[in-house]
Amino acid sequence: MESRPVSTVGRITGGLMVFFLIYGIVFGKLNDIIYSAITLIIPNKPLILIIVNIILQGISVFLLWQCCIKSVFKKIFIKTDDVKILMRNLIVILGILSFMIAIFNFAKINKLFSEKISSNPTLRIAEKYKDFLYEDATASYEEMKDKMISEAKTKLYIYFAVLEMGSLIVCLGATLLQKKTILKYAV
Repeated sequence: MESRPVSTVGRITGGLMVFFLIYGIVFGKLNDIIYSAITLIIPNKPLILIIVNIILQGISVFLLWQCCIKSVFKKIFIKTDDVKILMRNLIVILGILSFMIAIFNFAKINKLFSEKISSNPTLRIAEKYKDFLYEDATASYEEMKDKMISEAKTKLYIYFAVLEMGSLIVCLGATLLQKKTILKYAV
């Protein structure tokens, strides 16, 4: 066996997280490009797009971890007893990171939805001419508009929740699969 130093769990965790962020940017952009191409091929099929996105993320996260592990363990080893602690650290950090990303994505989707509603040309024309309707018709129009916006938001949030939960499960699963790879570097 090579003479490489045995490092602490904290240093290895930190190194893996740094490489996770660095490689994560690269793999994230690559994932976005591939997913955008797929959405051009399969538009308006939300269920299929959710499944494709989750599979694509699973592959990306698995490969991302492979690159991180190879980069970190190039010059160091880990104690076999510390692998369990390292895996726990990675799961906790990724759980927190996934939660923060979900909140950021939720805010972004909410803002984008509001922008799309306010810039919709048909809705703008309808809003402009609603003053010419009778009071009953105006109230009916407002009620119908609010109901349709509410239904669209509900569908969007359900889609988003399923996508985020699937992504979290896949990310944590791909992380757990790395234990075997990390054990190759254990002494």
